[in-house]
Amino acid sequence: MRVFVGTMECGENEFEKCKEAILSQDDVQVTHFIVSSMPEREAHETLFSEWNKAKADHELFLKVDADTILLHKDVIKSFIRLFESNQRITGAQAWLHDYMTDTHIYGLTCLRNNVTVATRVNKLYPDRADSGHDIVVRGNDLPKELIPAGKHCWYPSERQAFHYGFHRGKKNQLQIMSQVQNAWESNDYDSIRGLCLMGFKLSSKYQGVDYSDEEFEHAFQFAKSNYTKEFIK
Repeated sequence: MRVFVGTMECGENEFEKCKEAILSQDDVQVTHFIVSSMPEREAHETLFSEWNKAKADHELFLKVDADTILLHKDVIKSFIRLFESNQRITGAQAWLHDYMTDTHIYGLTCLRNNVTVATRVNKLYPDRADSGHDIVVRGNDLPKELIPAGKHCWYPSERQAFHYGFHRGKKNQLQIMSQVQNAWESNDYDSIRGLCLMGFKLSSKYQGVDYSDEEFEHAFQFAKSNYTKEFIK
């Protein structure tokens, strides 16, 4: 199977390691398409449009975000084997070991080329674009080689950490922020997770979700200037 790998990057610290991990995959035919420095909705629409053009020449689409590092050299091969094992499998969603929560989160999606992928997406939920599935395999139901399949947000900058919390605050993802809070308290109140929690706390007071949004930048600068453990608590 030929695999189209799509990555969107906007200055994430993990990007170089992300590319290295993709290029080092064993015994696979991969086309790596990269979208750079675009707002999230436009980046998704560009990537999905390119995938729709590439479907005729590729059987699988694997979305690897720039803050994601594949865990070993057989990740893509393991996805291929899974899809080859059952023609009814149209999608797979693998766990990533997430730094912020220090838990497994969903974050690595692979699709067969007969799935419909929209090219107009929601600004807040741009990754909810695929439809027309038969069987989708997730999490612990995947082969052990894909549990987890990678590391997420492992070397975040302060801006990345804040954006993580800010974005999830806009989605009201309370459980994720509770997990970040637990990891923050368990790791001597580290400032990276602290800024993530500041992002969540400030998300209701500022507009915008993209790095390039002026309101996001104002919120980030406020967080840096006012960051204290007591402010978060």
